[in-house]
Amino acid sequence: MRIREIYLSNLEEIYKFDNLAKEIGTIFNTFSWLKIFSTIVRIFGIYNDNNELIGGFYLFEEKRFILTILRN
Repeated sequence: MRIREIYLSNLEEIYKFDNLAKEIGTIFNTFSWLKIFSTIVRIFGIYNDNNELIGGFYLFEEKRFILTILRN
């Protein structure tokens, strides 16, 4: 199992993430909601050994002084 970031430019992975969120998540997990925060949100996918998306999560990126903080 691996975790890697899903970039907004990768529409195929975003589509998979969105379908998974609609199937087992809430409105707050969908790409329609997350794109409102596109400048501060980072989306991560959880992949199995066959490189299939099996889960995901997102974190908000915040800068304080010289530190970059990722929070839920």
